[in-house]
Amino acid sequence: MSAQEFSEEQLANVHPFAMWVIDQLELRKGSPDDVFTDEDTLELAKGLEGLLGREELRHAVVSLLNLAATLEANGSVKTARAMYDLMQREQILDALKKLNGVRDDENEDKKAEGKKAFERLSGKKDGLAKPAKVGEERPEDSVTLDGLKFPRRL
Repeated sequence: MSAQEFSEEQLANVHPFAMWVIDQLELRKGSPDDVFTDEDTLELAKGLEGLLGREELRHAVVSLLNLAATLEANGSVKTARAMYDLMQREQILDALKKLNGVRDDENEDKKAEGKKAFERLSGKKDGLAKPAKVGEERPEDSVTLDGLKFPRRL
């Protein structure tokens, strides 16, 4: 596996840690399973620990998992397994869960802001128009199905 096998667009989306792994595999002669050492795994682990609590951790993990999957598909199962095991460390998984929690909170805030904006725009407190019940008078701004004048099929 070499960096030349990737397009510029693909390389632009690869985290530097994954590029470091690719470089290590290119610089050393032999199969990735033979040249990627436990020391390399420890070095990678230290780098990931430095990203704990930062959004960049997600990008690094995704890039490394994609690289591990590629290595595995190309027969470098030992190296891929070492990378998978690294990504499954408890502290990495906990940090990713915390990042997802922050992202969920941000999404809830955006959802609430969107609902308030819709309520201001529509003038409806609950944000949703409700259909009239049978026997009730329908709201002024509602449309009936007959009013849409769909073509009838025979």
